[in-house]
Amino acid sequence: MSARAPIRVTFSEAVKFGTKPVTLSANGVEIPIACTLSADAKVMSISPTSEIPLPTKLSVDFGDISDLRGNALIRPTWSWSVPQWLQFGNSFPSQGGDNIRLSAGPSEQVNVTVLYSNDNGPLPSQVFSIGQPSGSWQRLPGSPGRTTHTPAVVVDKDGALVVATVDESTWNLVVQRYRSQEWEQIGGPFPVAATEGFSLAVDAGGILFLAYDAPTSSDGSNVVVKALARGETNNWTPLRASVNDISTTTSVRLESLALDSRGTPYVAYRVERTENGRTTLDGFVRSWSAGQWRAVGNALNASDEEVRSIKVTADATNTPFVAVQLDNIFLSRSQLLIRRFDGSAWTNCGPEIGERGKSLLFSPMRGGHLFAYIAVDDAFRTFDVTATGWTQQPSPSLMPDLGPEPSAAIDPAGIPIIGWNDTASNIHVVRLNR
Repeated sequence: MSARAPIRVTFSEAVKFGTKPVTLSANGVEIPIACTLSADAKVMSISPTSEIPLPTKLSVDFGDISDLRGNALIRPTWSWSVPQWLQFGNSFPSQGGDNIRLSAGPSEQVNVTVLYSNDNGPLPSQVFSIGQPSGSWQRLPGSPGRTTHTPAVVVDKDGALVVATVDESTWNLVVQRYRSQEWEQIGGPFPVAATEGFSLAVDAGGILFLAYDAPTSSDGSNVVVKALARGETNNWTPLRASVNDISTTTSVRLESLALDSRGTPYVAYRVERTENGRTTLDGFVRSWSAGQWRAVGNALNASDEEVRSIKVTADATNTPFVAVQLDNIFLSRSQLLIRRFDGSAWTNCGPEIGERGKSLLFSPMRGGHLFAYIAVDDAFRTFDVTATGWTQQPSPSLMPDLGPEPSAAIDPAGIPIIGWNDTASNIHVVRLNR
């Protein structure tokens, strides 16, 4: 049962309410509700007016209810368990897929892009789509491309799936959109400097953003961000030439792209630094404002630290947050931290999460909080993040501690969705029950 769905009770005849017709309890604690009666007085709807902590056991106790002649209802008590996560459709075989990428669109649309390869290299990837949690998965015809590297995926404001992949034979980034039962290329292709440094995002107005590592003439690389207006098919407009003002052989590597609620792009990236003969990577965040890229605080690492990964996002107040993994160069120690930008500097948001971890998703969800889904110390964990800290949440019960890397997305209603390919090559998708 979904925690968002109203509880409906159907009576054999019309009824009337007294002072307190029904009580709803979660784990024995009464919770506030709104109780309404249908026009024919035969269907009662019970809707919680506040979030219910999950997982829980719900109980309905019937009280002052009678039929129209005044005969009191025999007062039963109903109880049932409500899980933290709901399965989205049935699990289905990946048919030998190596990795997956999840995306969510309007009307509870969820897409799973599955990658395939053999000894000779990448095979055509496939996309499976579902329209509602109780539906069945359908494979979309055609393929968005061949790649052994995880693609970037997003659903545009018209409900069309957009997939970016790297053609490893040409080192070109190809962006395709699925509509009218076929895949169409959107501009490009774009030369890239790496097979993994690219990302897609879409703002509330339907503008599509593409960020990627572009090669420079001096054999280095820099991050380029381009925008495509809604309805356009190939006219990508660069947001300046590059994100970082570096013209040497230094490599600048894209880590993540995010938009705040105003549509302001944020880019997290790493820059090579050579010190005492050792090459390390510093981490930075910039935002696009007034026609230029502006630094968001200073470097995310100290001089004796190296940045391994960064995921950037912004909360409901448009405050930037990052999930960053730092390696101490001299002490062989790692730590995974969540930080927020207080207007002048990056500050830790609670203690470190673990020694080693990779942020798979870090995104706003309904209610103004942030949702973090992170692989920490070889286990997959979920977190509820606010400005003052983080709280670990129960992970899906079907989720293995070890196995292929999962994928996650936030749907348009702000609800987290997680998918993974288990060790038996079956794909599972679950949605947070909110």
